[in-house]
Amino acid sequence: TAYEISLGLVGSEMCIRDRHRVHPRDALPISLLTPFQADTEYHIKDTYNYMTVQADVRMPRKHFKYLRDDARRDAFARAVRSAVAAVSAERHCDARVLHLGCGAGYLTMEALRAGAHHVLACDRWLYLAMACKESLLANGYGDDQVKVVYKRPTDLRVLRDVPVACNVCVNEMFDDGLLSRGLLPSFRHAAEKSLLLPDAILIPNAATVYVMPVEWRVTTVCGLDVSAVNAYRHAPSHTSGTPFAPGAIRVLAPPRPAWHFDFQNPPDASERKTVDFAFASDGKWNAVVFWYELRLCEGVVLLSLIHISEPTRPRLISYAVFCLK
Repeated sequence: TAYEISLGLVGSEMCIRDRHRVHPRDALPISLLTPFQADTEYHIKDTYNYMTVQADVRMPRKHFKYLRDDARRDAFARAVRSAVAAVSAERHCDARVLHLGCGAGYLTMEALRAGAHHVLACDRWLYLAMACKESLLANGYGDDQVKVVYKRPTDLRVLRDVPVACNVCVNEMFDDGLLSRGLLPSFRHAAEKSLLLPDAILIPNAATVYVMPVEWRVTTVCGLDVSAVNAYRHAPSHTSGTPFAPGAIRVLAPPRPAWHFDFQNPPDASERKTVDFAFASDGKWNAVVFWYELRLCEGVVLLSLIHISEPTRPRLISYAVFCLK
């Protein structure tokens, strides 16, 4: 039984109200706060602003994990170099790059080092945008080569922010859940607002999401069963999930592709899809593991899952889990 304890205003009395009809799981946020909600619903505006400040402070610390993720960093660097070279060699024009979610500017500098004429780097987080600008100056890149903009990618405007439509777009607005950070809206906004040329090279350009039914076997801690807390480890977003102990997941059926996204033609609305599994192992189906294959360019693919039991190598993106009720 859950109870709500509050401080009474009259006589400073403590009062207890029975809330046994509300499960704690139902009291958790079931959806992420959005800028639109903050603008239209006054009662959550302060909450949104507070969470934004807290995230702003924590993002640089999280970015160190990105810098240590060799697989992601090297794959994107190869794709960026390939795109800049293709624009110069095949289209016989200067490469102008739009970098969304630039972080501390690693790929921004890779594009410039590869020969890009100009890069517009955008990040929604203040301290990362500041770090990007300082990194560029420290490496000798001036305002004639690069512009750093601190705002949401969906707030960018041509001329005011982006001086000329770009022919390469590097979009790092993704996480464990692929779409949770706004990957599709940022691509769609860039195309609809003429921030990109119609034939611009997109990095990444496609993604395939795979799903797999599993039995989530939670181990005990010091001989005590604490499995109840696992229902909350990925709520409400998949970006905050913690790694699983080896052997915690039993695969019940081979993975199947569930979704494919072509970022040149992003979908306009949500959809539902049915996936059939061929179960090969016994067990209790209580969770679904999902991951994705991100196609950066021809011959360069990034996976958010190498193996279900591969927990140690530092990676910014990983597989995610959805628990079944």
